[in-house]
Amino acid sequence: MFEIEGNQFHATQSILVEKGWEILHSAEKDATEESQSFDLSTLKTNSSAECIESSVDKKKTKPPKYFTESTLLSAMTRAASFIDDPSLRSKLEAKDKESSDRGSIGTEATRASILGKLASNTNLISIASEKGYKEKVWKTTKQGQEFCQALPKEITKPDISAMWAEKQAFIKSGDLTVEAFIQDVDSYIAERIDALVQHGINITANTVPCPACGKALISRAGKYGKFWSCTGYPECDKATLTNKVNLTLRQESNPWSVSINVQRATRD
Repeated sequence: MFEIEGNQFHATQSILVEKGWEILHSAEKDATEESQSFDLSTLKTNSSAECIESSVDKKKTKPPKYFTESTLLSAMTRAASFIDDPSLRSKLEAKDKESSDRGSIGTEATRASILGKLASNTNLISIASEKGYKEKVWKTTKQGQEFCQALPKEITKPDISAMWAEKQAFIKSGDLTVEAFIQDVDSYIAERIDALVQHGINITANTVPCPACGKALISRAGKYGKFWSCTGYPECDKATLTNKVNLTLRQESNPWSVSINVQRATRD
């Protein structure tokens, strides 16, 4: 990481330490290979240097790739990298100082079950095949995105895990009791509930609209089995959706869209 006139830049470099199988074909290579102009590994933290020249390459930005199950499992082993605050990030990384993980959440034995619970929230998360991906991709639905927007930043990022990891370290060192930690967690949850009661939450209902009046359809149990009915009944009395309604869901990039094929039973 470099800082030039208050702006931060990130640089990476690959250095050839030793030739492997390529040495067998070295005669076919040009003897005058272009060497690296500078070895970044020779730099030390907080060292100063002079910026002699800079240039800008115009390229198109690419959106981040969607998560798959394998990339999610990998990301959970380095969750600290998603924390913006450096001091908070180091607190989550500290718990893995004797592990190959780097600021992880969950454990190797629990991460798969955590993803399983997330996958069961089909109103918030969709998992489906996507062109260009070998595995199925994980996306948030419109309701999932609205739900995340209603949550504080420390929950949508691993910040809360870092905060609690630090307090668990205090428990281990004897500087905090388990009872005090539980009370702190209970207070935090109570604050979140109070904020929800005070400000409410705005999430679009995941329902199918009635083609007659636009109100939501609900599934009801009738004499001859389940059928779809309008929530506007009896005001909406022009049509009744029978159990012959054919609802087809198709997943698009965002959110879920619904096509409806309705057979109406007319009223006199």
